[in-house]
Amino acid sequence: MEHKKYSFHEGAVRALCFSPKNQEIIATGSADGFVKLVHLPSHTELHAFHHQGDVNCVAISSSAHYLLSAGDTGLAKIWNLITKEEVQVFDVHNQTPTPVYSCAISRSEEKCIFSTWDGTIHIFGFPYA
Repeated sequence: MEHKKYSFHEGAVRALCFSPKNQEIIATGSADGFVKLVHLPSHTELHAFHHQGDVNCVAISSSAHYLLSAGDTGLAKIWNLITKEEVQVFDVHNQTPTPVYSCAISRSEEKCIFSTWDGTIHIFGFPYA
């Protein structure tokens, strides 16, 4: 089995996922407050998104047009992967700074889901379906 090692962050990498449209591209989230898009074969960082605060989870939509990130601040961000812009920020736990540990976007891109440290699950409509 082939093994390769990559280093793109200055803090612990807490989350990663493959792009559903291109398995050579991954998104990574780190304790350094950044989410990065990386092209694995070329070892190239394609873009760095400043999430602010430790990032615990990342997810790429099935269309590969959107990236979702969330972390210790309790804020989730949606990034447009075409324009590389932040398009929405929302408070997962409604005004309480509760760390978010995992996130996902439904295949239909109609919903996004989060889990938080207090054992709750939060489901939101995905605004870009």
